[in-house]
Amino acid sequence: KPSFNSRGIGIFCFNNYAELFQGNSRRALQPKIVQKYIERPFLLEYGNNDQRKFDIRQWVYVNSFDPLDAYVYKKAYLRICGAHFDTRSFDDQARHISNYSVQKDNELVMSSDDFIAYLRKHRPGCQDVTWENFFLPQVDFIVQATLRQAAESIENRENSFELFGFYFCLDKDLKLWLIEVNMSPAC
Repeated sequence: KPSFNSRGIGIFCFNNYAELFQGNSRRALQPKIVQKYIERPFLLEYGNNDQRKFDIRQWVYVNSFDPLDAYVYKKAYLRICGAHFDTRSFDDQARHISNYSVQKDNELVMSSDDFIAYLRKHRPGCQDVTWENFFLPQVDFIVQATLRQAAESIENRENSFELFGFYFCLDKDLKLWLIEVNMSPAC
């Protein structure tokens, strides 16, 4: 995606490096953020072999970067793609990008509590899993590591705070992967 855009503008998926530079020369020369696709994402079953990709949005309040004083909201929510997941087709953004601007006609959201209920029902071995005992420790570790790394390049302003949206993808082993962090995300 372009390094300076938001709301899903300019995001595209490809499965060949040459595609990154195809198209008009302006797109080819723009600064980009390039991410490797999660190869084995955990997908939500919607019945009749309809599996949907999603991301997890986690709110993080940062009161100070020096010293680091940050708070992770104890709940999160899932933003679910509006079309069946299929890596044979990258043309349909609704299959791969859960951003609200891309999914505004599909608006599928699930709370972290509903997700835990889903896991308990559909995934063996998850009967004792809670958001707080399984996912929140992963979130805390990634958030702290990310904020500590970024603290060196962020100006610490007294008597101010920042709200961040951390976005995660989940793989088939239920491991969280950081996708991106947005400052002042749309609430």
